[in-house]
Formats: sequence, C-alpha cells, structure tokens
Amino acid sequence: MNRTRHRSNAVFSARAHLAALLVTALAGLVLAACGLAGASEDELAQAEAAWQAAPLASYHVVVEVQRPQERRRHEVWVRDGEIVSGTLQYGQDGQGWGPPQPVETAQAAPFTVPGLFATVREQMRYANRLFVRVQLSDTPPFPRRIVLGPVRQDGMPVEGTETTVDVRLLEPLPPP
Repeated sequence: MNRTRHRSNAVFSARAHLAALLVTALAGLVLAACGLAGASEDELAQAEAAWQAAPLASYHVVVEVQRPQERRRHEVWVRDGEIVSGTLQYGQDGQGWGPPQPVETAQAAPFTVPGLFATVREQMRYANRLFVRVQLSDTPPFPRRIVLGPVRQDGMPVEGTETTVDVRLLEPLPPP
C-alpha cells in the first residue's frame, strides 16, 4: 500500500511538473504570437532612434496601466515636443473610469513616447523582473505594449507586481 501511494504521489508530482512546464511554454508561445516575444535592447534602441529621427512633435497619447490591484489611464498632450497637459484617471469597479485629474509635467513624462522608451530601457537594465516584453509599433515606432513580469525577491517572483502598459491611442495634434 505504501509503495503504491509513493508511486502515485511521484506520478502526480511528475504530472504536475509537466503541466507547469506546458503552461509556461504555452504562455511563451501566446506572448510570441502577440508580438511580445521581447524586443532586445538593440531593437529598442533602433526603434527609439527611428522615432527621434522623425518624431511626431505634437500628439495626444492615451496609456492604460494595469496592475493586479489597480487600473489607471494617463492622457498626455504634447506640442512641439513639450508636454502641455496631462491627466490621470483611476479605474472604477466594473470597467469605467473615474474623473480625470490634472497631473504635473513630471507625472505625465513617463507616458510620452520618449518616456515609454525610457521605461522599457530602465526595466530591461535595472529592474529585477522575471521578464520584460515589449511590442513595438511600426509607423511611427514606439512601445505599443509593455508587459513587466513579476519582480524577483530572493530569486522568487513577488505576486502582485506584474504590470501591463498599453498605448490605446497615439494621434497627431492639428496645428495650433
């Protein structure tokens, strides 16, 4: 009886391990299929150089940030490369958004296109995250989607530290 129980526990453990590996592999394939296989720092630098060579000088951008316990929407208006205004909305229960609150330039800066490039670069270089994935838009080139895996602490992922950043809108502003 003990030998049978030991064998069934070993089989269950092996199956659980195999299932975990399959789920991880499947998640990787899904991310790759979505264009989120992870741009390298070189690819990011090339996209940023292309943006800097022909930037959209005046634009409106809407960026949504999703964390396990929080949703935010940042809107930023840039004119001639300078932030003219920005707002922040918090997600409400359900799917709606709270009222927009004005933010200072420093709070809006990470949600401009140069700020999004800087965020990805800093997360790739300095953050202790399990992974950093980015989907780059083609024309104009910018980080359309950023997926930040959990922070690692003592080699283990910290639950609740995952973040997804999605650019929902990037549109040129009309001339003044």
